[in-house]
Amino acid sequence: MNEKLIKLIVKDITVLWSESSMVNDTLGCDENYDIDKTFSFDILADLFLKAATSELGYDKTKMKVNLFNGESFECRMDISPDENNLCDFVSRYLEG
Repeated sequence: MNEKLIKLIVKDITVLWSESSMVNDTLGCDENYDIDKTFSFDILADLFLKAATSELGYDKTKMKVNLFNGESFECRMDISPDENNLCDFVSRYLEG
């Protein structure tokens, strides 16, 4: 599924928490690393790619993907050099 189609399906994404220091510093988190804030697909796609290429290892990130049809699903992405494309990640859930 291409990014243009994903943007027609995904309304926004709520980041619930993350182990990534870059994600936490950029989005703001509390002392328990909880974020619970909603952002556009584009903002998170860029941030996750930057975090994946600047941090070693992988950082679990829990999010809720909100769709334009009113449905949503929770998922956990392991942001890493191997998994850094939010479009591909969300596509697997939508197609699966």
